[in-house]
Amino acid sequence: MRKAVDVNLRPGTSLSVAILALIVGALTATPIVMLLLGSFSKGLTATGAFTLEKYIKAYSNPALPKIFLNTLIFILGSAAFASVLAFTLAYLNVRTDMPFKGLFNVIPIVPMMVPHILFAVSWMLLLNPSNGIVNLLIRTLFHTRGSLFNIYTLPGMIFVEGLLDLPIAYLIIAPAMASFDPSLEEASKISGASGWRTLRRITLPVLRPALLASFTLVLVRSLAAFAVPSMIGMPGRVYVLSTHIYRLISTGYAADYGEAAAVGVVVLLASVSFIFLYRKLT
Repeated sequence: MRKAVDVNLRPGTSLSVAILALIVGALTATPIVMLLLGSFSKGLTATGAFTLEKYIKAYSNPALPKIFLNTLIFILGSAAFASVLAFTLAYLNVRTDMPFKGLFNVIPIVPMMVPHILFAVSWMLLLNPSNGIVNLLIRTLFHTRGSLFNIYTLPGMIFVEGLLDLPIAYLIIAPAMASFDPSLEEASKISGASGWRTLRRITLPVLRPALLASFTLVLVRSLAAFAVPSMIGMPGRVYVLSTHIYRLISTGYAADYGEAAAVGVVVLLASVSFIFLYRKLT
């Protein structure tokens, strides 16, 4: 049985911790309170006059179901792509003796070092359907007219966002893979199991908490992402919740912050749910 450890704080230390907690709580809770007040208020100067008008207006928008579907596909696709890619790279780095392992330990976290907007722009220059470098090269080599790749699509958004979220998934999965005993996999292979059966019956079950945790964290990250949806999705008229909220406060004669806040409440609830799920899995 674990023994409880009593930590006695001095009165001065306790007061400092309480003040710090109060400051951090105020900094994080204030925007949330303002979001909720804004979603139920008639306007910025009428926060005392509560109404459901903003919710009715926001959720009666005929474009919203399509935006919700795009968002769901975007975050699930990005999380799945990032997690699978992170698992593959972690497996190669930890379980194999491939050459240049030191280099491959750095490659998965390179996207973290590049500003997301510049990362998205780089892929736009490569996979632009009209004059992207890759498409131009394919046309020159194979004498074709059309474009093989179009970055301004939902799969293009998933591809780029998955690469941007790769470091998060890798930094969760790689340590988990390095920490469990490889003799379990060796015993499975000695018993006659194939590599695929060992992966399915031993490796994946052991790593399930780390895989689910990375998947959930990438869901939160991609739900709040704006660089890729704005740079790649908006030119292709593929809108998700983040770009939909941006359009509500940036287009038209007057920005409707209340309607944007009403939509933002859904994003907030989804993010909080994913965070609780992540904490439970870890």
